[in-house]
Amino acid sequence: MAVLNKKKVFTIILSLIFCYSLIMTENVAFAEIEQTSNLRFSMTESFPIFINSNDDFVVLGFSGNGSSSNPYTIENLRVVSTGELDSAIVVGGTDVHFVIQNCEIVSKHIGIYIQDTVAVGTAKIVNNTITCSTTNGGGIGVGADQVLIENNTISGFMQGIHVNLADDTTIKGNNILLSYYQGINIRYSSFNTITDNDIRNSNQHGLAIVGDTSSYNLIYNNIFVNNSNKPTYEIDGGVVTGDTGSQGYDGGSNNQWYETLHQQGNSWDDYNGEGNYDIDGSAESFDQYPQKYTTNTDESNLLFFASILAIVGLTALFIKRK
Repeated sequence: MAVLNKKKVFTIILSLIFCYSLIMTENVAFAEIEQTSNLRFSMTESFPIFINSNDDFVVLGFSGNGSSSNPYTIENLRVVSTGELDSAIVVGGTDVHFVIQNCEIVSKHIGIYIQDTVAVGTAKIVNNTITCSTTNGGGIGVGADQVLIENNTISGFMQGIHVNLADDTTIKGNNILLSYYQGINIRYSSFNTITDNDIRNSNQHGLAIVGDTSSYNLIYNNIFVNNSNKPTYEIDGGVVTGDTGSQGYDGGSNNQWYETLHQQGNSWDDYNGEGNYDIDGSAESFDQYPQKYTTNTDESNLLFFASILAIVGLTALFIKRK
């Protein structure tokens, strides 16, 4: 029986490794394409949605009964708004519970707008993808109290999330990208909690608190990357201006950019690693427990290359023993 020499054995094993890597890469790619396709096909195309009363949820055929345990549900829709100043979903004049979830929203102006005529604590906006192609308007606009905004991906608007004259809003776990103005704007609003958000590539501040009556807002455990790309800032149409020195702005009072009990601040990619992280604005706020944000190496790539080295090492040992 013919015996393979060392060089042939080594070549065969490396070829197998290469083929395996190609197959795995292709399988991952196909899985991602299939997942995206299934998500798109599972959605129903929809014209813009306007809710002006409780009855509109029923007339438009949304499931639920408006109770806290069984809210009216707007879900699995692909809503496209093509008007220059139009919104994709607007809710107002209601006092029932509702949730907007798992939707894909494309708008030139406003993605979702919750008006101030929505009852306190009845609105939830969860797990939506909201995109603008014109760098205009806002992804989510809120004028009502106690709204939950969680796990949404928002990109391409002037402001990713805009809270105006609204209190006790929870903004949690959202990805906010490529905002022409601010990623999040809290305007004349108090007692809001902003946590676990990832805010990147805002032309102006990643988060701005505007108005001297904006107070007791709590901001912690957020990630700020590559925001504040203008050397000077303009707030409220240029009424307040200054030199940009950080990725946050605070023009209110008694706002806290860290959580005291667990000593959790925020992660900033421009933090120099020493002392507090100072926030722009008249409030002279700071993050007392800042962290330096660094991009983590992809663990899967490390595992893959480690596997290759291990196989090569075992092959060399095998050949040596032969």
